[in-house]
Amino acid sequence: MIGYGIVPGERRRGYATEAIRGLSEWALRQPGVEEVQAQTLPDNEPSARALLRAGFVEAEPGGNMRRFALRLVLPGAERQQQPAVGVVGGEEVGDHGLQHAPFRSQL
Repeated sequence: MIGYGIVPGERRRGYATEAIRGLSEWALRQPGVEEVQAQTLPDNEPSARALLRAGFVEAEPGGNMRRFALRLVLPGAERQQQPAVGVVGGEEVGDHGLQHAPFRSQL
């Protein structure tokens, strides 16, 4: 699990989104990693927006948390009907194997 906080004077500059993208890209390149999951408190709208900007898709809430996921789809694997529209690392997600996926597993 990764946690982060941005000091008030540095918020709204894209640092959280940049960190989420970088860590997600790295994680999805590791052997055996097919999905990155995230969660926020229901009222933490800035973190939810950062996750969405980083290409995550929001899933059904779990307990008292908002849940999100980003999935790696290997070349030649069946893709979902709606490819990702986010951007990861400055590249379009849908063209590079990263794709939105339904959130299935528990954090």
